[in-house]
Amino acid sequence: LDLEKVDSIALHHMAHPTATFEDVEHWHVDDNGWSAIGYNFWIDFKGNVYVGRGWHVGAGVGGQNSHIISIGFQGDYDGVNKEMPEAQLQAGAALVAWIQERVPTARTVGGHGDFSATDCPGRYFPLEEIIALAEQKR
Repeated sequence: LDLEKVDSIALHHMAHPTATFEDVEHWHVDDNGWSAIGYNFWIDFKGNVYVGRGWHVGAGVGGQNSHIISIGFQGDYDGVNKEMPEAQLQAGAALVAWIQERVPTARTVGGHGDFSATDCPGRYFPLEEIIALAEQKR
């Protein structure tokens, strides 16, 4: 991933209420035939941050992964999970701020649906709150 060309961070949900990092990686590798989980980073309900593809090209937003870093969040924020746990929320904001400190060109933060036609990260995903908290943490 050429970090000088990265201009955005896309936030995603799993559209599954309990899938773990290992579950998602299994789906991406075994079901999709990918080399690894598609997200650059991933956050579980407890606020644990996992490195997926890290600073390598992700597979979160079709056709745009060369300029976007993708963060996956455990949960189904379009249906089942109506509130994000505080630990996950804070970890998400801290991760966005951390990425923006290291990649200052990543100025745009949005949901997956801001970059392609999808309902991800879901109607209950606290996108604006994560963005505001990230700005406070920088």
